[in-house]
Amino acid sequence: MQRLNIHLVAPAVLEAHFTQTYGTDDPWPYGLTLLAIALSAKSTDARMTAMGIIAVQSQDQITQEMILSEYEMRQAVREAIEAGTAQEIEPLEVQTFGGVLGLTEEMSESIVRRRINQERDRRIFAGFEFEGKGFDYDAVSKSRITGAATLAGFAQVNGAVVDDLTWHGGSEPFTWIAQDNSLVTMDAQTCFAFGEAAANHESDHIFAALALKNSEVPVEDFADDTHWP
Repeated sequence: MQRLNIHLVAPAVLEAHFTQTYGTDDPWPYGLTLLAIALSAKSTDARMTAMGIIAVQSQDQITQEMILSEYEMRQAVREAIEAGTAQEIEPLEVQTFGGVLGLTEEMSESIVRRRINQERDRRIFAGFEFEGKGFDYDAVSKSRITGAATLAGFAQVNGAVVDDLTWHGGSEPFTWIAQDNSLVTMDAQTCFAFGEAAANHESDHIFAALALKNSEVPVEDFADDTHWP
């Protein structure tokens, strides 16, 4: 007769639940969520840490805030929950009394879709080219570009002319820093086109990813440059 070790059983319980519910939006049960939090607080294993974060993030916002206020957890776990950081782990085959619980076709398809999304986001955030220069396009850069392009659009409506580099109302020429740290001056027309190029960069990658995910034949080499703008 075997004696069960809670330290070995608990991770198996979490793995089984994760595999069975992978790809759904169902919140983790109360007890399993607390178990995941407890294990992520004591373990330095990256997978168990991710389990704790995933369990809490499956709850609604009010429940998440309650959990964060009432339970101790490692700072890295707390910060990831507060930031809404997605955990990039995939389900594993797990042992059950009836045999091995493997991945369903739906789970496998979900994994591929997520990997395509990851490649899409990597390429989007890597930046884009405009008039022969490379420019950043992370979340902060995107917000700044959108704001500048909007301002440029209003400036054109208000009469900003070509080659006017002080269209933004400042005393110095409007300038943007490229990825090579060179300074690029822009009039309102150029800045507006700059914003359009940034938006097209993101849109083109989104539709390229959609085409890959909708392909009737699975595309195994989805990371190849030939599939992307």
